[in-house]
Amino acid sequence: MKNQTLKNLIKIAYQVKDDQISGGPKWIDSDRYDIDAKAPTGAKDPQLILMLQSLLAERFDLSFHRGSKQVPGFALVVAKAGLKIKPVATSNRNQLNVKGTRMIAQAASLDRLCSMLTNLLKAPVLNETHVTEVFDFQLDWTPEAAPTGDAPTNVASDPAVGFTLISALQDELGLALQARKLQTDILFIDGAEKPSEN
Repeated sequence: MKNQTLKNLIKIAYQVKDDQISGGPKWIDSDRYDIDAKAPTGAKDPQLILMLQSLLAERFDLSFHRGSKQVPGFALVVAKAGLKIKPVATSNRNQLNVKGTRMIAQAASLDRLCSMLTNLLKAPVLNETHVTEVFDFQLDWTPEAAPTGDAPTNVASDPAVGFTLISALQDELGLALQARKLQTDILFIDGAEKPSEN
């Protein structure tokens, strides 16, 4: 692994997002490191993750505790007019990609969409659609950066997202985002030390 911050390594090791990490020294999000480690032949992701957790504890003296807090976020629901996209057969494609202000999905679930929206909106998005099928769709929106209503204030922090994404979800897909206070799991960093050089 090359050019990684400790914060990014923590995200990988504990399968959390940026907003689920709290505390720690300022350098965890600025200093960058290369990780050169050898895993046993045939090691799978769960083993590699455990090895990375051990490495962070040993080399960075990382300590933390788990907790939760209430944060502003969204619930994804089916709009009043109903879904405007039709389910497709499950396939090996299962892709959901964003380039600029266009999202293209191939056999993607709404859970997957919620994960992507969480990244785009920089706020947690919970799937409350109760829809289990997968979908092909293309979603286009226009940049805009003016927060309105009681939505999280950081939603429009990226001008390439803005609130027109929320409108596009409803107009093009028949899905609505409702502002909510959500309980989310947090890793509270108690301590970390810069590693000595090898």
